[in-house]
Amino acid sequence: MPRTIGPYEIGSRLGAGGMAEIFLAETRSEGGFRRKVALKLIRKEFRGNAVLLERFLIEARTQARLSHPNIVKVLDFGIEPEPFIALEHVEGVSAGRLLFRMYELRQRVDVSATMLIATGVAQALDHAHKLLDDEGTPLGIVHRDLSPSNVLLSASGHPYLTDFGLVQVADNILETYGAIPVGTFCYMAPEQIAGGHVDARADLFSLGVVLWEMLTTRQLIPTRDRDEVARILAVADFPRPSAVNPEVPEDLDELTMQCLRRDPEGRPPSAEAVSVALQRMAHERAPGYGREQLAKTLRWAFPERAWARPPATDPAPQPSADERAKLATRAPSALSLKAAALREWIRKNATAAIIVGVLLGLTAILSFIAGLLVSALG
Repeated sequence: MPRTIGPYEIGSRLGAGGMAEIFLAETRSEGGFRRKVALKLIRKEFRGNAVLLERFLIEARTQARLSHPNIVKVLDFGIEPEPFIALEHVEGVSAGRLLFRMYELRQRVDVSATMLIATGVAQALDHAHKLLDDEGTPLGIVHRDLSPSNVLLSASGHPYLTDFGLVQVADNILETYGAIPVGTFCYMAPEQIAGGHVDARADLFSLGVVLWEMLTTRQLIPTRDRDEVARILAVADFPRPSAVNPEVPEDLDELTMQCLRRDPEGRPPSAEAVSVALQRMAHERAPGYGREQLAKTLRWAFPERAWARPPATDPAPQPSADERAKLATRAPSALSLKAAALREWIRKNATAAIIVGVLLGLTAILSFIAGLLVSALG
């Protein structure tokens, strides 16, 4: 690994996928400005692959168009010294990691927590599905790779949708290898794994799989073999979540199964419809349940992450007078920053200033000589 890529200093690795790795990185500038980002890089063995490079570019371009509280933001993109995407850094865990931890603890994710997470994902999908270009034409965005691993949960209990690496969009003319579907097979809609036309309702099938697994702490399709998944989806005869978890209410049971219908026409009409239904159910089941309750679950499930926060009844911790004084001496003042900026400008522009001064002097001398000549001739 090079120590820096573009303006970013590389830190620890946060995760890896099929074609890319993500690292914690930091950018710094004058005045003590620092910002952490999640830097996504193409895996070394794929950097010479033109198709994957183009897909990487499409991901950056598409995700930069999206602006929604439940979608991880793209902050920067570059190709030197190698292609990178700088993403908003979300301190937390994926929904897949939460599911695995709950499985280890022999526990289930609370139904209300599941509805909160699924609502955020549905709202993110709705934003992407309905996005228009500058001329008002639908972009036709379909995520195509929704899975628990691509749902991030911040330490404060906020869900985010990420990883648009396999996104379908109207101006995306990129073909997959031999028209073979790519992605996580066990979360694909039947029409997607068959290589047929997909629209936004394919993402709703994937959301149904995520919902089912979060409600049951089990895998709905316990194989990643494409042919085996295709055989299971050809029937799409799945048990209801309530058959595994009796705490699942009937209306949530029905919504999950509706998302999992083999025929796209039988699924909910839109991600917005799913979001509205989930919000209604959540309000009826646990009014007031929100991100703070989900954050408590995350702190309980991951005590090693040191996400503990003071109780709401306690004031926020503050530095002592001595600590505050030390911080003040370390922070550069506005005057010192301006002085430093002026010195830097003078340093960079000293040569230009000398040349300009010489030219102005020559101009004055020539003007003086011209005046003398005019007087003599007169």
